[in-house]
Amino acid sequence: MILGVVLCGGKSTRMGQDKAGLVHEGRTWLQIMTGLLFACGVDQVSYAGRPDLPSGFSDRFPGIGPLGGLLTSIETAPANTHCLVVVPVDMPCLSVICLRELVETCCLSMVPVHFQPTPLPLALPLRAASRAAITSAAHAAVKSGGYSLKRLLHGLGGIELPDPGGNILQNLNSPEDLAILPRN
Repeated sequence: MILGVVLCGGKSTRMGQDKAGLVHEGRTWLQIMTGLLFACGVDQVSYAGRPDLPSGFSDRFPGIGPLGGLLTSIETAPANTHCLVVVPVDMPCLSVICLRELVETCCLSMVPVHFQPTPLPLALPLRAASRAAITSAAHAAVKSGGYSLKRLLHGLGGIELPDPGGNILQNLNSPEDLAILPRN
């Protein structure tokens, strides 16, 4: 099974409102990211940091950013999950083509995959041995206070795909960032 996870438990302080509920072209960012995950071939989608949503769950490691959501996602993923695809809710310009490339590369190589220069979105192999190694490395990062997802991925090795360019990997964190959204 391929499990998709939307990281959507942040405080959205710079945006001034919950980013998951922002609307672009008639859909919320949460709906956009969920649709992208299903379109790239995931079998199920969960929502990290949003226990109020169906298939949502609380972050077991609150306050440490995406690493906490990722670690909780790994620990709560069903045992039959062989690939975990993680996207942030604040990347509404992301494309299905990019996500498919992540999933395909991860499933073929069985190593973590993300795009340069950002750690998200990412795909992680979750077969037994890789799940144990990734979970152990993530717990060690949390314990040491090193909450950098990028540093964790660097330590795990894996594949960094080339930056697809444009605004595809742009996190939209403030009202000023909204200017890059395409208008139809």
